[in-house]
Amino acid sequence: QSLGNLPNLEPHLVLPATAREESLADALQGFGILPLSSAVITKVDESRTIAGVFNQLARRGLPVSFLSTGQRVPEDLESASRRRLTGLLLKPQMCPPPAS
Repeated sequence: QSLGNLPNLEPHLVLPATAREESLADALQGFGILPLSSAVITKVDESRTIAGVFNQLARRGLPVSFLSTGQRVPEDLESASRRRLTGLLLKPQMCPPPAS
């Protein structure tokens, strides 16, 4: 409630590309009470695909504002253009799968 009263506030939800869709859905449901403006997808470099997180965001109509592709901030933070998102969705990252 108090966040909604701040002027010029643009809340971004930060979600890792490595998370399971079920966990992402839970996070989106939990933070859905906030007036979110967009999302930041992190760990793009550690995931084979961003399809799971993108799917959950699309279901809720939440746009992606930034992508994080490494540990160095702000160097590894980039704007999420349609072209870049489409490229990541159509040509998944060639990163090895996470260790089991």
